[in-house]
Amino acid sequence: MVHSIRFGGKVSEPALVLFDTIPGGAGQVRRAIEDEATLRKVLTAAWENLNNCTCGGEQGNASCYGCLKNYSNQFCHEQLERGGKVLEFFTLMGIGKQ
Repeated sequence: MVHSIRFGGKVSEPALVLFDTIPGGAGQVRRAIEDEATLRKVLTAAWENLNNCTCGGEQGNASCYGCLKNYSNQFCHEQLERGGKVLEFFTLMGIGKQ
């Protein structure tokens, strides 16, 4: 199952896409997006995971299996970086260091 959250309500606005990796969906993503406090907890945990990872040095210009990489996204491993725009997203959401 794929769930998309549009922040401005328009196709041209940034969107967050969350995947439920269980075939047919287990409902975890749906539960997270139905309650803002739960979604904030999930995003905060994701930020902490990325922020505490040391791959790619201070700039975070890499990723590893501890932060972003997994078997399903191996087709784009070369493009995944935990720093830069990824951490900037969390700042825009008011999560993590301000």
